Amino acid sequence: MQQETATARVRPFSEMPRAPGHPLLGSLPDWMGVAKAKTTLQRLMLYARERGPVVRVPLGPTSIVSVTDVELAAELLTGDDANYKGWTYILTRAVLDNVLLLNGAPWEHHRKLYRTALRGVDALAAADACADEFVAGLLAGPRGRAIDLGVAGRTLAGDAVGRFVAGTSLGPELEPHRARIQYELAAIGMDLQCQPWAYLSPRRWISLRDSVARTRAFFRGVVAARRGGPEPAARDVLSGLFALAAEGALPDDDAALAEPLVNIFFTAHDVLSASLSFCLWLLAAHPEVQSRLRDELRALGPGALTGDALADADYLSMVVKEALRLYPGYSLFGRNPQRPMTLAGYRVPRSALIIVSPLVIHRLERYFPAPERFDPERWRGRPGPPPPRPEGGYMPFGAGQRGCLASRLAFPVMKQLVARTVRDLELRAEPGHTPRLAYWGTCYAENGLWARVSPAPA
Repeated sequence: MQQETATARVRPFSEMPRAPGHPLLGSLPDWMGVAKAKTTLQRLMLYARERGPVVRVPLGPTSIVSVTDVELAAELLTGDDANYKGWTYILTRAVLDNVLLLNGAPWEHHRKLYRTALRGVDALAAADACADEFVAGLLAGPRGRAIDLGVAGRTLAGDAVGRFVAGTSLGPELEPHRARIQYELAAIGMDLQCQPWAYLSPRRWISLRDSVARTRAFFRGVVAARRGGPEPAARDVLSGLFALAAEGALPDDDAALAEPLVNIFFTAHDVLSASLSFCLWLLAAHPEVQSRLRDELRALGPGALTGDALADADYLSMVVKEALRLYPGYSLFGRNPQRPMTLAGYRVPRSALIIVSPLVIHRLERYFPAPERFDPERWRGRPGPPPPRPEGGYMPFGAGQRGCLASRLAFPVMKQLVARTVRDLELRAEPGHTPRLAYWGTCYAENGLWARVSPAPA
């Protein structure tokens, strides 16, 4: 990370700016338990504003290092020194056997295969079809009814991802298992740092493994049905996996092909669902932005909102980029050093967990003036997709080898879903409702994102 020189003194870890806490326990009492875990982002924000860009957070016998300096964050996410998932993920892999928990060469091998399978995917067609169904369903309901955009966005994102991953709708029977897997994986990541004894709970693993087994069975069924049916016209991830199997790059059996579907589905769903939900709510809370965006979309003509048409919709890109700034696809990344390393002039032990939070970085005044304000105009002249490497403090999908697998698709798919929704629907934030931000694997509103929905004005 940083090379030691004869003239630059490397300071001990104990001299790094420290988060407030107990002399012995450190900040551990502030991190233990579900309720406190959900306020992780607020604490990291407080540390960044009061203690600076690199902060040591003692948690009893171990420590977290919060990094909000964008250059250091970029090095951490794109370099090799801390590009390691750590022992918590190794333990979890022993139970779940998920390739997303791999390290080193095995991870690189699978990542290349997954990127190849994603290469020919027509995600925009899938997103457009799902948005059509979503809008039609809301238009068929009562005018001005209240909906939770958190639930609506998660459903829309899930349907779109299911369609471009495996050409299938997920169905309500899979949702409880998807939610259980997401919830427990987030809990494991937190518990193993702050309360490792929670890892020993047999009830947790029984419930989690049941949900994993049911999800895998669902996608195995999708693979079997595709194998026995006619060649589909849709270009989805499963078609790419069949092509890889035909080349001998993957085993040609249902279980081997279903596993990448599970992994890519969860990666893409997690990235899209929260950001899409918050983007729709921000538009509901800012009617002037929503109206201006609708005018731009209607100026494109009455036909389908194709990817080519939306490529010229600069204000749409600015709106989505700003929503991703406030509510990025990944709110937090954790990395364990493979060996002791020097970070910002301090010697960080291998036992430390290094945290980079794009959400916190995106809300710091030193990178974005008036950072809490939803202001698409800050992207005027820069409407393109997020860069692959953090740029100017902006990193909504992370970066480097462990960045989002589906980041290339996430931005255009989100544009497609937002455009189709806003052109035909009017969203109005529920008066008096203030979302309560929480974190559990992804960022969400603990009390919902309530809005009223009606047909868009003529």
